[in-house]
Amino acid sequence: MHHFKDFTFYEGVVNRQILAKLTELLEKAGIEFEVVSHQWQDNPLKERVEKINALHKQRKNVIHFDIHCNAANTAQPNFGKATGFEVFTSKGETASDAIAALLFVNLEKHIGYQLKGRKGEVNKALKGGFELDKEADFYMLTQTKCPSVLLECGFFTNEKEAKWLLTDKAQKELAQAVFDTILQLN
Repeated sequence: MHHFKDFTFYEGVVNRQILAKLTELLEKAGIEFEVVSHQWQDNPLKERVEKINALHKQRKNVIHFDIHCNAANTAQPNFGKATGFEVFTSKGETASDAIAALLFVNLEKHIGYQLKGRKGEVNKALKGGFELDKEADFYMLTQTKCPSVLLECGFFTNEKEAKWLLTDKAQKELAQAVFDTILQLN
């Protein structure tokens, strides 16, 4: 959570609101999915990874999307100015990279005019020179056996972005971008 003068931003609440909008889209489209996070409390990463890996073992075509809101290090100067969405995959070339790139494009399509994406590292082999996704050793990315993508929807330590993330419109746009990515993968 992060406290502002007029309000407090609770990341878990917003993450679950975006997820609820995504699940509604998936249900309407008849797309099979499973939510591995708890409805109102945080469950351990290990427990979520075990559920994801069990689903992948049963079905093989499982893709994991992890939805979060970002926070800048409040000990750093200008921490409240950090802005933009980010899409993460594990390090190296994996099946997750193409999914992350597609998600990044869909996010730019739906919300890019409000919230620019923060691209990954320079890659001279790519047109434009940048990886769209960023690579990290996050547990949810490295321990899942299926393709796994982590979305940071914006910085809740930035007051303007926090207010935007709290809107129904923003949450629907973010959910729609993930949904469009899933549709394009089927």
